[in-house]
Amino acid sequence: MNAVRLLCGTFEWHISEFPTSLDLAFNHAKDLALPTGNNCKCEVSVPFFSIDSQSCCQICGGSSTFISTANRIKTFYGPKASPNDSTRISLAQAPFAETSISDNQISMIHNNQGLTKNRISLIKTVSNEANKSVEHTNQRFSKTFSKHYNSKQSQPKKQPHNNLVLKDITNLQDHTPLCLAARPTDTELNGITRVNNMLSNFVVTYFFTLLAKKFPCILYKEFLFDFLKREGSWKQFVQYCRKEGTYKRFFEQLPKQNLICIIPICCNVHWTIIIRRFVGNSWKIYFVDSIKQGSDQRFADWNALFQDNDLFSGEWIKVKVFQQSELECGARVCLHGVCFALSKKICGDIINDLSRFKDLSTRSRLMVSHICKDGFWSSQKWLSRTIGAEDSLSV
Repeated sequence: MNAVRLLCGTFEWHISEFPTSLDLAFNHAKDLALPTGNNCKCEVSVPFFSIDSQSCCQICGGSSTFISTANRIKTFYGPKASPNDSTRISLAQAPFAETSISDNQISMIHNNQGLTKNRISLIKTVSNEANKSVEHTNQRFSKTFSKHYNSKQSQPKKQPHNNLVLKDITNLQDHTPLCLAARPTDTELNGITRVNNMLSNFVVTYFFTLLAKKFPCILYKEFLFDFLKREGSWKQFVQYCRKEGTYKRFFEQLPKQNLICIIPICCNVHWTIIIRRFVGNSWKIYFVDSIKQGSDQRFADWNALFQDNDLFSGEWIKVKVFQQSELECGARVCLHGVCFALSKKICGDIINDLSRFKDLSTRSRLMVSHICKDGFWSSQKWLSRTIGAEDSLSV
């Protein structure tokens, strides 16, 4: 408990008022055999800790599913703790660990160390006093908790003022967005703008993850092409996923005409991209490649790989773009994905807009670098002519 008091003083925690996730982690009795049918199932901001076997939840009347840390410590010295034990209190509520000593332990101590009867009597006295102190604290906490809980039920939930500290060490609900967990390393991010440096799969994936987070019309699944190629074809991939119960939501969203599916492809040290969207009254599948050599073969290969008359049906169109000047195919894939997904112009007009820029390689790399380093999409003024108003796309 000294360690707990030290943590509370250092981080200014008010565990007695707001039991934190540390209480739940240490005291939740999921691993113990609990009686079924009468457990507290209330979902409230402050969990319910019973203080004896007769205590029950003020809302539903059920028993608590939390066990005291004192009982967990006791398992090292005595019989296995029971969920119905009278010391079922929170880590933050127990002033110290329970110190009761069994007769067998006293006998062992007496035999091994030669304690006198007076010393044994003194140990029993101290143990009894400790138990009384714990019981008194439990009763006092029960009254305080009930009063506090009833008075706070009608008030909005308050977070501790030091939630920035707690966010890093407890499981508060305001987690860091999941997409930030996929952020590439600083080495990869710093190398985005380097000439003749091919972007990694993680950089391209992170870029489109941020794009999909900004624009709800973008349908993107990371590493989709890698999983699909592993299965051998689109049909086999769908069959495997349905068998395993994965990608359910993705398959449900594919037929929606307001969603635009983006699939970046990295194969044989070269990036290309597929954009599937509903144009006019039919589905179009655009294939964009920044290298002319071998482009026709890649177009035929990916057309055959994605062949499907159901979920991924549509007319395949090979977009003619100008040649890349260095190994910027990864950055160009990001640029092409943005333009052909967000722009309402026809393919020819999009290419004409981009052809105005003679430094497209540098601009593409800088765009990817800024967005990935910032961790969120930022408006690209130099693409405003091509993309148009972004506000209509982000709602």
